[in-house]
Amino acid sequence: MKILLLCSSWSQHTCGTRIYSRYANFFAERGHAVTLFFPTRFAFEDSIHPDVVVKSPPRWISGMKGPATYNPFVLFLLVAHVLRNRYDIIHVCPGHRPSFFIPALLSKKMKGSVLVDEWWEWFGKEGLGAKAGGVLKKTFALFEDWLELRTKRFYDVIFPITKTLRKRLPKDVQPRAVVLHGGVDEGLVAHEKQFAREQVGLPADQFIIGMCGLCIDDHSDNVPFFRAFCRQAERNSALKLLVSGQKKYLETRFRDEVPDEYSIETGWQTYEKYNLYLSSCDVLVLPLADDPRNRGRWPNKIGDFIRLKRRVITCPVGDLEGLFQENDELGWCVKNDENAYYAVLSKILNMSGSDLCGLQDTSVDGVMTVAEREVFILEAYKAVRGGAWSSDV
Repeated sequence: MKILLLCSSWSQHTCGTRIYSRYANFFAERGHAVTLFFPTRFAFEDSIHPDVVVKSPPRWISGMKGPATYNPFVLFLLVAHVLRNRYDIIHVCPGHRPSFFIPALLSKKMKGSVLVDEWWEWFGKEGLGAKAGGVLKKTFALFEDWLELRTKRFYDVIFPITKTLRKRLPKDVQPRAVVLHGGVDEGLVAHEKQFAREQVGLPADQFIIGMCGLCIDDHSDNVPFFRAFCRQAERNSALKLLVSGQKKYLETRFRDEVPDEYSIETGWQTYEKYNLYLSSCDVLVLPLADDPRNRGRWPNKIGDFIRLKRRVITCPVGDLEGLFQENDELGWCVKNDENAYYAVLSKILNMSGSDLCGLQDTSVDGVMTVAEREVFILEAYKAVRGGAWSSDV
């Protein structure tokens, strides 16, 4: 098969870049002709199979302000590309934005391409646009909401990342959709805590709670936990919060909430160091407010935390509530509330080391590994091209 992967990732450091690079390599290793498109040029952290063709627009296009998936020059570039080439499969993430959707639709209508939409976020007025401020941004969020669901009708296969997203689809479209939760990345290596701390120079006698990927967009979700943590840290000098994320955020909004003496900032780390720092932690945390945006999300960090066999504090939001109910060894699912976090921290700090052990096996019902996703997606391509696709799998 000839496959075009359209991914909106803008950096070599994003989860999307890593996952779509893996898709491309997996398909190419099995003899398929793969073209991988990103709207920005960057150097890859992971190696790319020599048979994979990687395309990006010139820097004068990719450097323009605004979302690349609305950039008219990216649109024209991709339209020209699909008119020159015939693809059996066009796999898109996200599937509704014009710079990706219009070329994909043209290829379907003119050349018979099968269209696949991998749906990772709820973009509309109640999703990522829920916190939009100002008339222009609110209007844009309404437009995204309208566009997002209407474009799904043109896709032959849809992979929503949560049950919440699947339920948003029109009833006649839902049979084409299969929920694929974010995968557990086998590339992450779970290290023993003592070994990991020796490698990154952290003390053996501290109780370290880890958070990663902190950014301004999630600040309101994080604040209740920050405040509960600081209340506990005032009473326990060995308690530390290890954090990584956006430098500007950590230097400003985070520092306003958590004093320097309570935290360990790792700075940006390579993928290999990332798992060492997280393996150094006793417990990992992912705060999530119970709002429409989070109900439609499946944080990829959950897969990382499962892989690293560390217990997790998170919130009963969207599909995570069912996951933690069915797998109580994963950790604690509590309301995104300062007092709720304080109570669970009090419980954890009184537990023995053996009681804090997380998963012994990283196989969790309902959560595929990335390798299993690759196999499933490739089989879906073959099934839909052969007219045998069904979401009842």
